[in-house]
Amino acid sequence: MGPQEKRFLFIMRSVLHYFGEEGLRPVLRHLRAQAKPGEYFIHQTASFRRQEDADCLNELYQMMRTQKWYPTVDFLCECLRAEGWQVLEVLPVLPLHLTCNDLMQRYHIDQKDVLHISDRLSINSPVSDEVFKKTDGGFCAFLHYWIYVCTATTPVNVTT
Repeated sequence: MGPQEKRFLFIMRSVLHYFGEEGLRPVLRHLRAQAKPGEYFIHQTASFRRQEDADCLNELYQMMRTQKWYPTVDFLCECLRAEGWQVLEVLPVLPLHLTCNDLMQRYHIDQKDVLHISDRLSINSPVSDEVFKKTDGGFCAFLHYWIYVCTATTPVNVTT
C-alpha cells in the first residue's frame, strides 16, 4: 500500500470551544483541508440542544473571565456541513458535573464571584436544572458533551 492509499482518522476531545464563535468555522475548514474525501473526523464537543442552555453556559464562562464558547448541536452541525464535513452521527455523552468549588480552583474566582454568578444566572436564564442550578452557597453546572462522527465530503469548489 502506497502513501496515497493511506487514510487518516482525526480524533479530538474537548477542543473546539477554545476557538470561539468566530474561530469555529476557520478551524473546521483547516481540518477539512487536511483530510481526503472519506476520511473521518470524530470529536467530543460540549454543545447544547437548546440555545438558552448554550447562552447560560457561555455567560457563566464569560463571568469567569474565560474565552471559551459553546455552540448548540444544530449550529455545530451546520458549521461542519458548511466546511465540507458530512455529519454521520451525533451521540450523547454523560454531562460533566461542574461544582462551583471546582470552578473556583480552576478559574481563580472567589466566593463573591460564585454568589454573583449564582444569583445572576438563576434569575436571568430560562435554563433547566440539567444545565445550571443554584445551590446553598453557590451553584453547579453541567457541560453536555456529544460525540460527532463526521467524514470529509468531496470538495464542491474543485475545478477540473
